[in-house]
Amino acid sequence: MTMARRIVLFLNVLFAFFFLATGTSVAFGDSLVVAQWNLQNLYDPDDDPKTKGDDSYTSSGWTRWTFGRYRMKLTNVADVVSSMKPDIICLEEIENRRVLTDLQEVLANVFKWEMKEIVHRDSTDPRAIDNAILSRYKPTNVKWIKAPGSRPSVFAHFEIMGAPIVIVANHWKSRSGNAKISEAKREVIADRVRDEYRKRLAKDASLAIIVTGDFNDSFDDRVPLECGPFSTNMVSVLEKGDSLFCLSALLPEDKRGTFFYSQSRSWFSFDTMNVSRGLLPMGEPSSPWVVDFGSYQVYVEDRMRYGDFGAPYAFRRVGTKHGHRFEYGYSDHFPLLVKVKLRKSKAKSN
Repeated sequence: MTMARRIVLFLNVLFAFFFLATGTSVAFGDSLVVAQWNLQNLYDPDDDPKTKGDDSYTSSGWTRWTFGRYRMKLTNVADVVSSMKPDIICLEEIENRRVLTDLQEVLANVFKWEMKEIVHRDSTDPRAIDNAILSRYKPTNVKWIKAPGSRPSVFAHFEIMGAPIVIVANHWKSRSGNAKISEAKREVIADRVRDEYRKRLAKDASLAIIVTGDFNDSFDDRVPLECGPFSTNMVSVLEKGDSLFCLSALLPEDKRGTFFYSQSRSWFSFDTMNVSRGLLPMGEPSSPWVVDFGSYQVYVEDRMRYGDFGAPYAFRRVGTKHGHRFEYGYSDHFPLLVKVKLRKSKAKSN
């Protein structure tokens, strides 16, 4: 980390500490929990003849993806989701709507956590995996943003407790294949997401927007910083309001990793949450919602880790020197969680 970035991080933490310590500028009311998780190839076990993307995830495919394993993964995922207790959760690597309704059923019947609303549509992704949102609230408006070679991002507008908030789910192009080509595709979808959120902020500068997902770039890589733009400088976001503040910039370096690449033994912060100025405690004009800095976290329980580096405990079939073995974990990504609260002075009655 360069000295300049260390200084910016220090200033961000200083601002956050000031907001948390004083608590004088914001009176809190009701709250909302927003989460995000890449579920690593959550396919149903049935073969879809219309696509080859799911061929490995059948009982005869390489992963030996049986109904029993599918239900076990659903249960493992639902267990963690119910522990986070989100009101809204953005999900990546979902095969189809059936997977979402099955996850809803396990959440409600086994873990007593109901998320009745689904935001989803089938994409043309060659791997047959989509973005989606599960919510306890029905969105008033949904818009999908497309870009060549990328999975569509989704903007979901909610009116919750009388206050508007926009949640944006993303899964940008992976780093597989040619590095320049994959980065260029991430840049295009980043530009389109930016154009859409700026269009909304031009109509309402106070609007609460959270852009989250698996961006396949760490928060301090070029595409998020320049194209998002997801700024790591809170002061700049407060002054200009035309970029989003990356909450992961508040976390210490050893707490922000969501994905572990075993070959290089390296952590990456591919998954982040980025918030509009109106959500910041001293943002003006301010949204009825305000982000609780202290709540933002990479959500990890001990059971979700494995190995010497505490990497995400995945659910997958892997090759070994002696054949194959199955890991019955959760995902190769850790989820994110943040709480936003109503400013009492701006809360409206439903």
